Amino acid sequence: MNVNNAPQVIETKYSFEFKEKQIEAINSIANGKDTFIVLPTGYGKTKIYSHLPEIYGLLNNMMGTILVISPLQSLMLDQVAKMSAIGIDATIVGECQPDKSVADHILKGDFGIVFSSPEAALTPGMWRKCFTSGVFCDNLKAVVIDEAHCITEWYQQPPKSIRTQILKKLDMIEKEVTTVYQLPDRQNIMYTVKKSRNNFIELQWLLDDIVKNKFNAKKTVVYCRNIATCANLYEHFSMNINQCDNITERLVAMYHRSTAKLNKDHVLEEFPKNNSKLRLVFATVAFGMGVDIPDIDYVVNWGAHVALNSLPRMCGRAGRDGRQSKSIVFLQGMILPKTDPVLK
Repeated sequence: MNVNNAPQVIETKYSFEFKEKQIEAINSIANGKDTFIVLPTGYGKTKIYSHLPEIYGLLNNMMGTILVISPLQSLMLDQVAKMSAIGIDATIVGECQPDKSVADHILKGDFGIVFSSPEAALTPGMWRKCFTSGVFCDNLKAVVIDEAHCITEWYQQPPKSIRTQILKKLDMIEKEVTTVYQLPDRQNIMYTVKKSRNNFIELQWLLDDIVKNKFNAKKTVVYCRNIATCANLYEHFSMNINQCDNITERLVAMYHRSTAKLNKDHVLEEFPKNNSKLRLVFATVAFGMGVDIPDIDYVVNWGAHVALNSLPRMCGRAGRDGRQSKSIVFLQGMILPKTDPVLK
């Protein structure tokens, strides 16, 4: 079997169709080429490496293994759960893995895909040993750096320079790298920029929607620049809608790095549902990377973020299922001096 036919076998087995750029990326990786992938939010970048072990198995009659380095624990846990649900052998290592026997299973090659934080992969110890010895190491076909924008600072850098910096950090030879890309032109998203006085009354329209329509209100994420603002907005909305104590009946939630695990788990489990009772999440950048929520109606940025590259990723959370959606940025004068000059 050749590399052009292998994806078709996967499509038949799992009842889906790869997109054009996914096929292009898979072919490049399977042919042993370093590959730099830049695709719009929601395109399905995870799908590119999810089936690589099986594709290598079809090509070489022996399943390959893949190491995925990712910066966010919640993202890795979400991906492992989704892969396991469809029969893909995947696991996670690091401080969030309480079962130390997983190390032995990795060494034996029992997992086709292993997710790791950069710290677990680079720090000498039990987890790093799993990647550098045993069957997993012998069968290793690719190392995937997910959310690669986290590798280096993007601020005030032109796109070509960004790519160059990332490739340099990964010790990849630029002229030998295959680049797979698609411009992030999401025509189902209407973009609006509003001048803000940092007054919560400017979000009254959102509060009115929650009060009036309750569980049928527009599904919305409000991104805040910091935890304090996130908490203040959450408290303001909760008080004005008489938020109930029962977490499963709440209309509004917040998500940031200091949010209690119970609340984080509830958001990650409930908000992606099509019939979710949870309609509004106030969040920092800790919420979003890789989390698949296809039916978000509004993405609100309460204050532009420091870096220009953050904005399209956040705006891209809206309307992943193709629905008409809105991205609204509230620009506040007092934070503009700290904002990316290009964004200003």
